[in-house]
Amino acid sequence: MKRPLGKDDLKILSGILGIENDILIGLSDKDLLKHSQAKALLIKTEYDRLVQEGKNKKCRIMADLATKYGVSKSYIEIFIYNKVNGKSYYCSCCGRKISLYQSKKNSGKCNICTNKND
Repeated sequence: MKRPLGKDDLKILSGILGIENDILIGLSDKDLLKHSQAKALLIKTEYDRLVQEGKNKKCRIMADLATKYGVSKSYIEIFIYNKVNGKSYYCSCCGRKISLYQSKKNSGKCNICTNKND
């Protein structure tokens, strides 16, 4: 279960970013802070710090962070190893953004354009 960023997390984040804690709390309260990106920065920074200390193995550190932040181990790996696929696919007929699955299934066309041609 995912947990939202708490006051302690925002305090750590303010130290990382060099922004006052009160400002981050205000942004968070008004839903102007992108929590997924903030959590990713916290995870990456804490992972790097724990690896530098060298007390645990990397897989154990990832498991502990996953438990602490209430996310999966694969979610942690995405941020640590930059596994995000930034490639976008678009329909060759209408130009809509489509998924990789749709692109491969329909030879580069969206479901709507494929159905029109049938």
